[in-house]
Amino acid sequence: MRLRRRPGDTAALREEARGLVAILYYAAALGGGHAASVTRARLVEIADTVGWPAPPPLTELVEDPRLIDGWAAQACGAVWG
Repeated sequence: MRLRRRPGDTAALREEARGLVAILYYAAALGGGHAASVTRARLVEIADTVGWPAPPPLTELVEDPRLIDGWAAQACGAVWG
């Protein structure tokens, strides 16, 4: 069951997602690991809540961390402005 969101909730989740994208980019570039896995899991939760597509799988992100930029541009807005 989804919780009802207030208008400000989506904006807050978008900002959280943008910060997590930056963290995930560097964590994936360093080879993945626990931090990258937990960060991606939170992004999946946010995407499910807001209705965005899921971010790329961690295995793909480790091979090419730039994939998260494309996902972010579509889902929550460009991170590197």
